[in-house]
Amino acid sequence: MSIQDATRDLPIISAPGQDACTQPALIDDPITEEAAAGLAQVFKALGDNTIIVDCDVLQADGGTRTAAITGGYVALADAISWLRGREGGRGGARLKGDPLVSSVAAVSVGIVDGQPRLDLCYEEDVAAETDMNVVCTGDGSFVEIQGTAEREPFGRELLDEMLRLAVAGCGELTEIQRRALSKK
Repeated sequence: MSIQDATRDLPIISAPGQDACTQPALIDDPITEEAAAGLAQVFKALGDNTIIVDCDVLQADGGTRTAAITGGYVALADAISWLRGREGGRGGARLKGDPLVSSVAAVSVGIVDGQPRLDLCYEEDVAAETDMNVVCTGDGSFVEIQGTAEREPFGRELLDEMLRLAVAGCGELTEIQRRALSKK
């Protein structure tokens, strides 16, 4: 996932010592004070460190964006863990706090032949009446819900079922992420 994709919905906020000219161009949308405070906390916790996560999905049967998000979190958490285990220059800590406030995982869901389905393969994705990507935190809260009725509009009952499937799928992926990171 590119920096532009990862930050497309964030306002322009600069880390200490940086200005907007050295940062990627971000959409200038207003955000809540709480969200701004959270971003400031992440920048502060990272200290003088910069982490760039660039995901290339080398093999997939659909769902490359969701695979990149889910795998990207594992790479980020692994990088943060590596930084925690290292001392900074002149005896200081590399991190100034914990920049990870939650894990994230993403799945695709859709309606194929009138039935909600989780983790659409390529054939299902192409044939889907509705295609949706859902990103959740480790506790099942929503980060992003993006979906399109490709043919016919769908009702609230099918939306609720797709979201239920997505949250369950993200929960399974979160557990897989935890297991992978605990092996480090």
